[in-house]
Amino acid sequence: MKIIIGNWKLNHTKKDMLDFLGEFLPQIQNINNIHIAIAPVATLLDAAYSKIQGKNLFLAAQNVFYEDLGAFTGEYSCKNLLDFGVTYCLIGHSERRQLFHESDEDVNKKVLACLSNNITPVICIGESFQDRNLGKTSEILSKQCANALKNVNSPNIVIAYEPIWAIGSGEVASEDKILDAMAIIRQNLSKIFTKEVSKKIRLLYGGSVNNQNIKDLMLKCDIDGVLVGGASLQVASFFNMVKTMSLLGV
Repeated sequence: MKIIIGNWKLNHTKKDMLDFLGEFLPQIQNINNIHIAIAPVATLLDAAYSKIQGKNLFLAAQNVFYEDLGAFTGEYSCKNLLDFGVTYCLIGHSERRQLFHESDEDVNKKVLACLSNNITPVICIGESFQDRNLGKTSEILSKQCANALKNVNSPNIVIAYEPIWAIGSGEVASEDKILDAMAIIRQNLSKIFTKEVSKKIRLLYGGSVNNQNIKDLMLKCDIDGVLVGGASLQVASFFNMVKTMSLLGV
């Protein structure tokens, strides 16, 4: 099933979120052919869960720590996320890698922790503008895939290709660049698992996705969904993207 995840990053208060859900949930009540998820600030997960139980909206966390418990002040674990009904967890988003210096080893540990707790990791990978200009896209994506999936035996994962230069810039990667990236990722997944298993792993695109480009992205870029940033913060724009994906039936 196709996936659309709204990554709210550090936006929305509890009131904002409750207002959003109060308007959004009735609009999606009859949409059942795609997975719709939101990733609010961690402190809002509990309140969000109380509103969406039994609804066709899933919760995603923006981050998690790789240990279940211990002296790790300020962190929270997969077991904490399970208390709030979290289905997906973003792992290795470029902002986590760049601003908080998360390594490929950290990403791998978090992926393994999610899988051991039946949470689907959404593993974010992507090259910088400099890497692309130097012709290193394949090298970077291959390295990130291999390192993130070290010792991973379960295909219950999602890969989100997010070229760093496109995130929040308003510039979307061209169709041919996305197709090339998806082919590289599939090829690496075939090596890690098998060719048949790799075909079943869902690949998302993220990077300035909005109402104007989502249709072309879904129809032309061989993707299984999208990871949306700023355009997911408003009910109207996010719902329009959800409706477009649902109507396409791709």
